[in-house]
Amino acid sequence: MASTIASIPVLTGEVAENFEAQAKKTYNEYVKRASDLKNEKDTRYGQGVQMVRDILAKSTLKGV
Repeated sequence: MASTIASIPVLTGEVAENFEAQAKKTYNEYVKRASDLKNEKDTRYGQGVQMVRDILAKSTLKGV
């Protein structure tokens, strides 16, 4: 037979509303930052690829 170990605490009222508002704000900031980081990564990747293309265009190496 199962017995109760502890009751589950539940936020109510203004405390619950403040908690939910802060959680939503934090989540939205995280989502925005993740999007910004992806854009920065894509930009750096594109710059790297272009740098490699420029180096290869100037090289005197012949195909093997």
